[in-house]
Amino acid sequence: MTLVTAYHWLQAHLRWHTLHGSRLRQYQHQQAQRMIAWAWQHTPGYRRHWQAAGYDLAQAQQAWRQLPVIQRADQLADFAAFNAYGITRSAAAAVAQAAEQPNQIAQSLPHAISAGFSSGTAGAAQRGLFLASPTERAIWAGVILARALPPLPHMLHHARTGYRVALFLRAPNQLYTAASGGMVQVRYAGLAAAQREPAQALAQLVQWQPHAIVAPPSLLVQLAQLPAATHLHPERLVSVAEVLEPHDHALLAARWGVPVQQIYQATEGVLAITCQAGRLHLQADLLAFQLVPVPDADPALGYMQPIITDLWRTTQPMLRFALDDVVQVDPRPCPCRAGMPVLQAVIGRASDLLYLPCREGRGRRVVPVASVRWMVGVGTLSGNDGPERVPLAGVTDYQLEQVQVGQWRVRLGLSPPTDAAALAAAVQARVQQAAVQLGCVPPQVQVLPELGPLTPGVKRRRIIVRAIE
Repeated sequence: MTLVTAYHWLQAHLRWHTLHGSRLRQYQHQQAQRMIAWAWQHTPGYRRHWQAAGYDLAQAQQAWRQLPVIQRADQLADFAAFNAYGITRSAAAAVAQAAEQPNQIAQSLPHAISAGFSSGTAGAAQRGLFLASPTERAIWAGVILARALPPLPHMLHHARTGYRVALFLRAPNQLYTAASGGMVQVRYAGLAAAQREPAQALAQLVQWQPHAIVAPPSLLVQLAQLPAATHLHPERLVSVAEVLEPHDHALLAARWGVPVQQIYQATEGVLAITCQAGRLHLQADLLAFQLVPVPDADPALGYMQPIITDLWRTTQPMLRFALDDVVQVDPRPCPCRAGMPVLQAVIGRASDLLYLPCREGRGRRVVPVASVRWMVGVGTLSGNDGPERVPLAGVTDYQLEQVQVGQWRVRLGLSPPTDAAALAAAVQARVQQAAVQLGCVPPQVQVLPELGPLTPGVKRRRIIVRAIE
């Protein structure tokens, strides 16, 4: 750990324990005003965007929570105008692409700025592309070390040999290796190679015996299902890059008997981290969150979409930036006593929410994700102890594709021996029942008793929406 990283590690600890209520809100307001002033001077894209809406600098600073939102498409369309150094999208993409190809000569950007692609599913045209300065990488590393790893006394227990972290990601980036050094030893491995040869990846893990494994849950599940997984003895698992679904969480916790945490991160920043009490906290000292209800969703679901204002990143500011994600807030206080808001769940992408036409009128209704899991057989619906409300025996995984409005295709992963025809009929009946209870028109459902292999290096998507209109 460098001195700069150590400083930001200490600051992350202090903010975590001292920023509560009005102090947190005041901190956000001051930081946001500073960021608005910086962006006004250094990023012409934001300045033009705000001026077009009738704001001068002073007005933009005071009314930062009401400024017009920025979409990812806006940023990508004029990439150079939305970063502080005029770095073009093509230049940043070339550096990010070179980092993903081990045989290519590494390229660089001015001021030691690193570039990387997101691990998202938005497609090539909207693929996230982030920039980070050395200072921003140190801030990220300090936060991760302070909040995603064990408390300092536990880390000191491993001081002689180092706390070992195995990191599986689609591509390397300086951002992700900034935390390595001193007490923490980070070893990166390519995600695609591990998914193609999970047994080989597991053998390497068994040999190294990392204390923490950071990987998408799809890979963690692959590893957990191998017989040799019993020879691996991690102290914690950290899920990244994909939605951690309840049945995956349960499988991983049962296999290794250790905490399963999450780091919810996107191109736009570190959004949430699981605390030592097991609750997923928004990182409200890094980003100010404004949560807006998802259109057409039942308010009782609490489905919200974040609009973020990054309070730190000056290289590539993210100010009133609209995310495509959907989350649920948990109003219960956390035993860890941190003042950061808690998420009940990360639902997924807003563009992959399932909608069904209502029986009366022309409205649409969002299908709750809990209902989706129950319909395909991997989840439970509370409030009724009848046998029809529990998971289906034999279903291990699923993918639901909305091919067009009113037409679904469900692929099931099954554990043998299983009566595929009976399970298909059960899934179709559950879809019918759930749609009626939601007051919606039941869709036509094709059930296929096979789930294709995960494409190595590609983020797993369990719900795919081709069309909603």
